[in-house]
Amino acid sequence: MKESLNQKVVSAIYESLPEKERIIPFLCDLLDLSRESAYRRVRNSIPFTFEEVAAISIKLGISADDIIGQHNNKRAFFDLYLNGTSDPIESYGKLLQNMADISQKLRKANESEMIASSSRIPFAFSMQYENIRKFRYFKWIHQTHEVPINFYLSDLTFPSQLETLYKNYMYNYMRVNNIKFILDKNTFLPTTEEVLYYHKRKLINDNEFLAIQKELLLVVDGIEQLLQTGVNEAGSNIYIYLSALPIESNCAYLEYDGTTCARYWSYTFNPIVVFNKEACTLQKKWLESLLKYSTLITKSNEYLQAEFLNAQRKFITDMTESEV
Repeated sequence: MKESLNQKVVSAIYESLPEKERIIPFLCDLLDLSRESAYRRVRNSIPFTFEEVAAISIKLGISADDIIGQHNNKRAFFDLYLNGTSDPIESYGKLLQNMADISQKLRKANESEMIASSSRIPFAFSMQYENIRKFRYFKWIHQTHEVPINFYLSDLTFPSQLETLYKNYMYNYMRVNNIKFILDKNTFLPTTEEVLYYHKRKLINDNEFLAIQKELLLVVDGIEQLLQTGVNEAGSNIYIYLSALPIESNCAYLEYDGTTCARYWSYTFNPIVVFNKEACTLQKKWLESLLKYSTLITKSNEYLQAEFLNAQRKFITDMTESEV
């Protein structure tokens, strides 16, 4: 049993590692092992732990279920990245790196598919805007780290290493073709309420508030451009559907060269992830069923386009009136 598990893990690593990367340095770096400990695992002297198999599967985008033989359709393994450090830059950087890695796999795949449902602004639509990026990071720190109650946005410097990761993610995402987004009719409302909350607490000053508001309007302009053309700036096809029902689950189904992945966002933008094919198939079926209650508004249905865009712009402009 021990030898069989190790053989499966090692074989999966060899199949998935980039051509120039060697397995021992990979294991040492990912699992924080000495070279001897890594060699002992590769030689089947000691078994990989469950946590190690999970870390390897997430890093390489391979299924832990396939490795350990969970083919009875009764159990699937889910992964949630937990902040293992008090350093917000490192934690946030790992989340961004994971997003960049997934988008790179989609970009490089011969065949890929992505369907996502969202009750709020999709991360990919707003990532190019400096003030929105900074606000997302600011809010995430407030929600996940111990900070003073009066921790101001103006006190926060957005690190250059995070900017680099954003650019890497943006480059890959913009070149992923044929993405379907299912949006809630009130997509912009949660973000506007969050910005208002921090502004009312004086944690965001007036200039910062107005800068974020201006960028949110630019995001709507960008969505309008996508709706009219059906392609983004890199020429990739993007399909936007408007749901007739409130969207309660922010999730995505991804498939690239035979690998399936489902991602669920519960309380922040680090997702719960599963690679189990049966679980992913169920998620895909749910998203496809949601499409039945949705209307394609990319390059079609100008009435719904205008209604949706006008509603989002009103959420944003009403922010100022709410402050009076």
